[in-house]
Amino acid sequence: MRHGRRIWAVAAVIMVVVGCLASVLGAVVLARNDAQRSRQSLAVTSKSISSRLSLVLQQENDLVTSTKAFVMTNPDATNTDFLSWVSSMQIKDRHPEVRLVGFVAAVRPAELPGFAARILADPPVPLTPGQPYLVTPGASRPFYCLSELDYTNGGLVPPLSFDICSVYPLTKLDTFISGSTYVPYVSGKTTYVGVGLPLYPGGVVPATAQARSDAFLGFVGLTVSPSFIVQKAVVGHKGNAAVFRYGSGASKLAVRAGSAPAGAGSTTVDLHNGWNVEVFGAVSGSGILANADSIVLLLLGILISLLLGILIFVLGTSRSRALELVDERTEDLHHLALHDPLTGLPNRALILDRIEQMLARSRRENTPVAVLFLDLDDFKDINDTLGHAAGDQLLIEVGARLAAAVREEDTVGRLGGDEFVLLAEGASLADGAEVVADRVLDVLIPPFQIAGSDVPLTMSASIGIADGGRSTAGELLQNADIALYQAKEAAKRCAVVFVPAMQEVVDDHRQLEVDLLAALREDQFFLLYQPTIDLASGVFTGVEALLRWRHPTRGV
Repeated sequence: MRHGRRIWAVAAVIMVVVGCLASVLGAVVLARNDAQRSRQSLAVTSKSISSRLSLVLQQENDLVTSTKAFVMTNPDATNTDFLSWVSSMQIKDRHPEVRLVGFVAAVRPAELPGFAARILADPPVPLTPGQPYLVTPGASRPFYCLSELDYTNGGLVPPLSFDICSVYPLTKLDTFISGSTYVPYVSGKTTYVGVGLPLYPGGVVPATAQARSDAFLGFVGLTVSPSFIVQKAVVGHKGNAAVFRYGSGASKLAVRAGSAPAGAGSTTVDLHNGWNVEVFGAVSGSGILANADSIVLLLLGILISLLLGILIFVLGTSRSRALELVDERTEDLHHLALHDPLTGLPNRALILDRIEQMLARSRRENTPVAVLFLDLDDFKDINDTLGHAAGDQLLIEVGARLAAAVREEDTVGRLGGDEFVLLAEGASLADGAEVVADRVLDVLIPPFQIAGSDVPLTMSASIGIADGGRSTAGELLQNADIALYQAKEAAKRCAVVFVPAMQEVVDDHRQLEVDLLAALREDQFFLLYQPTIDLASGVFTGVEALLRWRHPTRGV
């Protein structure tokens, strides 16, 4: 007896040690997975923020190009003409980050008197009466870069007769007039970025420095507020910060927006043309002690291991019964963990695992795969009118019919509520996923005889289909869910196959919701008043107040 007790004591100790080691291993895996997920989340956030910034930079380049086209096609345009064009382009509303846009002409010394007379007759900025036009600084140069057309929206405007090219030594002037340039500068506490695009006859840049100096007509200039751009980019990303950078050395610029927790990780995205953005966000540590969930898992694992060790020791005298009980409990727990308790069908965890296996087989054997996401139409009415017991009975019978409608090698699972999932692959899809969907819809046509209902119940369903390979099981299931949403909107007893455009609609709707949350805070709403008239008498009877939203990129 004592020998047997020693054997079971040793077995209990081994159980505790193995359980503790497994708990440590599980805690390590959990910590690493959480760290990986947090890094992936930061990568996704970085991509979102960098995409917004890239879009804005592209819009600024498009605006510079449009301004260049206006100047080239209207060489004799007055500043009044230019401001009219600016108004037609809605630059103030569509490009609120733009502080200055205009044209700086290259004026040779012999052309200076005529240019000065033309500018004083139609100045781009208000002048003091009798103010002379004197180029500053007055050093002799091959040409002067003088402001001819200007629109300002709160940006720093240089003096009217200031030679902008004077800030460049003659030895470096050719670099400035050879192509598009970015020049960061600070005015007071505000940082700006100036963008310049040179103009030449016919739009062709000459090959030599002397030819460029002789043919240079001037440049289109644009000044933007990078702080406005980066603040807009981090809207909707709480807990993240971004640093928008350009260039190096004397041309180095760094603008920060948002806030991130202490010890945040970061990732840098190259936006090209000298620009990059570094995004900061919370990143979980990969060590056990750096992750609260891992600590909890470790402690629970150790506690459970101790309890199991005690249980083995107590039940050691009846080993067969104890082993049998453990096996039974383990099997039950495993089954409960992977199956729906109502219908007995696979649950979400098992469905995701089988999708991963299905995708692996598809990649290995090049066989077709599909996920059918099914949702019963008007199921809520059953629960509301007949009670939840009737609803549960209906779900059980629906699950049985769905299982009978597919091949033995295919899978039917329940995700919860009235949502079911069907996995089909290989020969099941010989005629296409739509045929499988039609067969599933057909098996739901016969009425269901439910206790508590005097008449048989007729049910229909909507199905979303995602076929073909995906990177992950979650992506394939999500695509089917999006298609189901479209099927619900289309009609009852309808099956819709996922196409990428559906994801774009979902993303666009989600972005619009994010914009709507910021609209009130940023004062984007305004009222319009519309008169109401008595049609019989023509008498004015009042007004309607209409709420309008001035969206920063979509307009009113």
